[in-house]
Amino acid sequence: PVRVGLVRLAGGRVVVVWTFHHLLLDGWSLPLVLSDVFAAYAGEELPRRRPFADHLEWLSGRDTESGLAYWRRVLEGVEGPTALPYDQAPRDVRTARSTARLPRELSVEQTRRLRDFARSRRITLNTLVQGAWALVLSAWSGQRDVVFGATTSGRRAEVAGMDSAVGLFINTLPVRVGVEPGVPVVRWLRALQEAQLEAREYDHVPLHRIQAETLGAQTPLFDSLVVFENYPVDTEAARAHGITVERVDADEATNYPLTLAAYDGDHIRL
Repeated sequence: PVRVGLVRLAGGRVVVVWTFHHLLLDGWSLPLVLSDVFAAYAGEELPRRRPFADHLEWLSGRDTESGLAYWRRVLEGVEGPTALPYDQAPRDVRTARSTARLPRELSVEQTRRLRDFARSRRITLNTLVQGAWALVLSAWSGQRDVVFGATTSGRRAEVAGMDSAVGLFINTLPVRVGVEPGVPVVRWLRALQEAQLEAREYDHVPLHRIQAETLGAQTPLFDSLVVFENYPVDTEAARAHGITVERVDADEATNYPLTLAAYDGDHIRL
């Protein structure tokens, strides 16, 4: 489930190729594990982290039935996944694999303008990305009512210490967006953000249960996934041990036909 390769380059530089199954840990856990590696490299005592089992215990105490009732209401009337412009429709979304990557980067200036726009309207960058994706899906599918998937962190503020725990906390949930050309864009984005804040109260419900309750176990709710990554890498911890982290790249594979991954930073990468 875990492989690590070290590639030594000229000038004392090293590329670390770290491959692991998503079952073990999520993106938020990456800098935590790296921080422990840096501490171990320096011979320091590792920090005590809250065990992942505590998260599982918290999950077991959630009210799944009220969560399912919420998702039935949100997805009422949805008859199938929003159509993508396939050349061949996927036979089984659960066995799909990515075949190509198309990287794009916004400039520092473009990223700054987006941040200024979002900050001045009290909208998150994640909401901007989801809103943009909803418009793309609507344009290509010809539908005003679109559904796509989005990952959630799964780390609840009311459970102390979970922000520094290592494990797989994320969940994937449906996002339903009505595209209404007559509504001003800021009002539309705020409504999308408020809906996502409400959905966060029910983000503990497993996706397969939501799907079974709405469309049935064999019909997927969506064929596209949006992942917004904004977890920090503690480069200061590395520098304190004489290591300089130049760049961190993540290459994830999902089982959805189309995935949009947005990485926050000095310039947004897509």
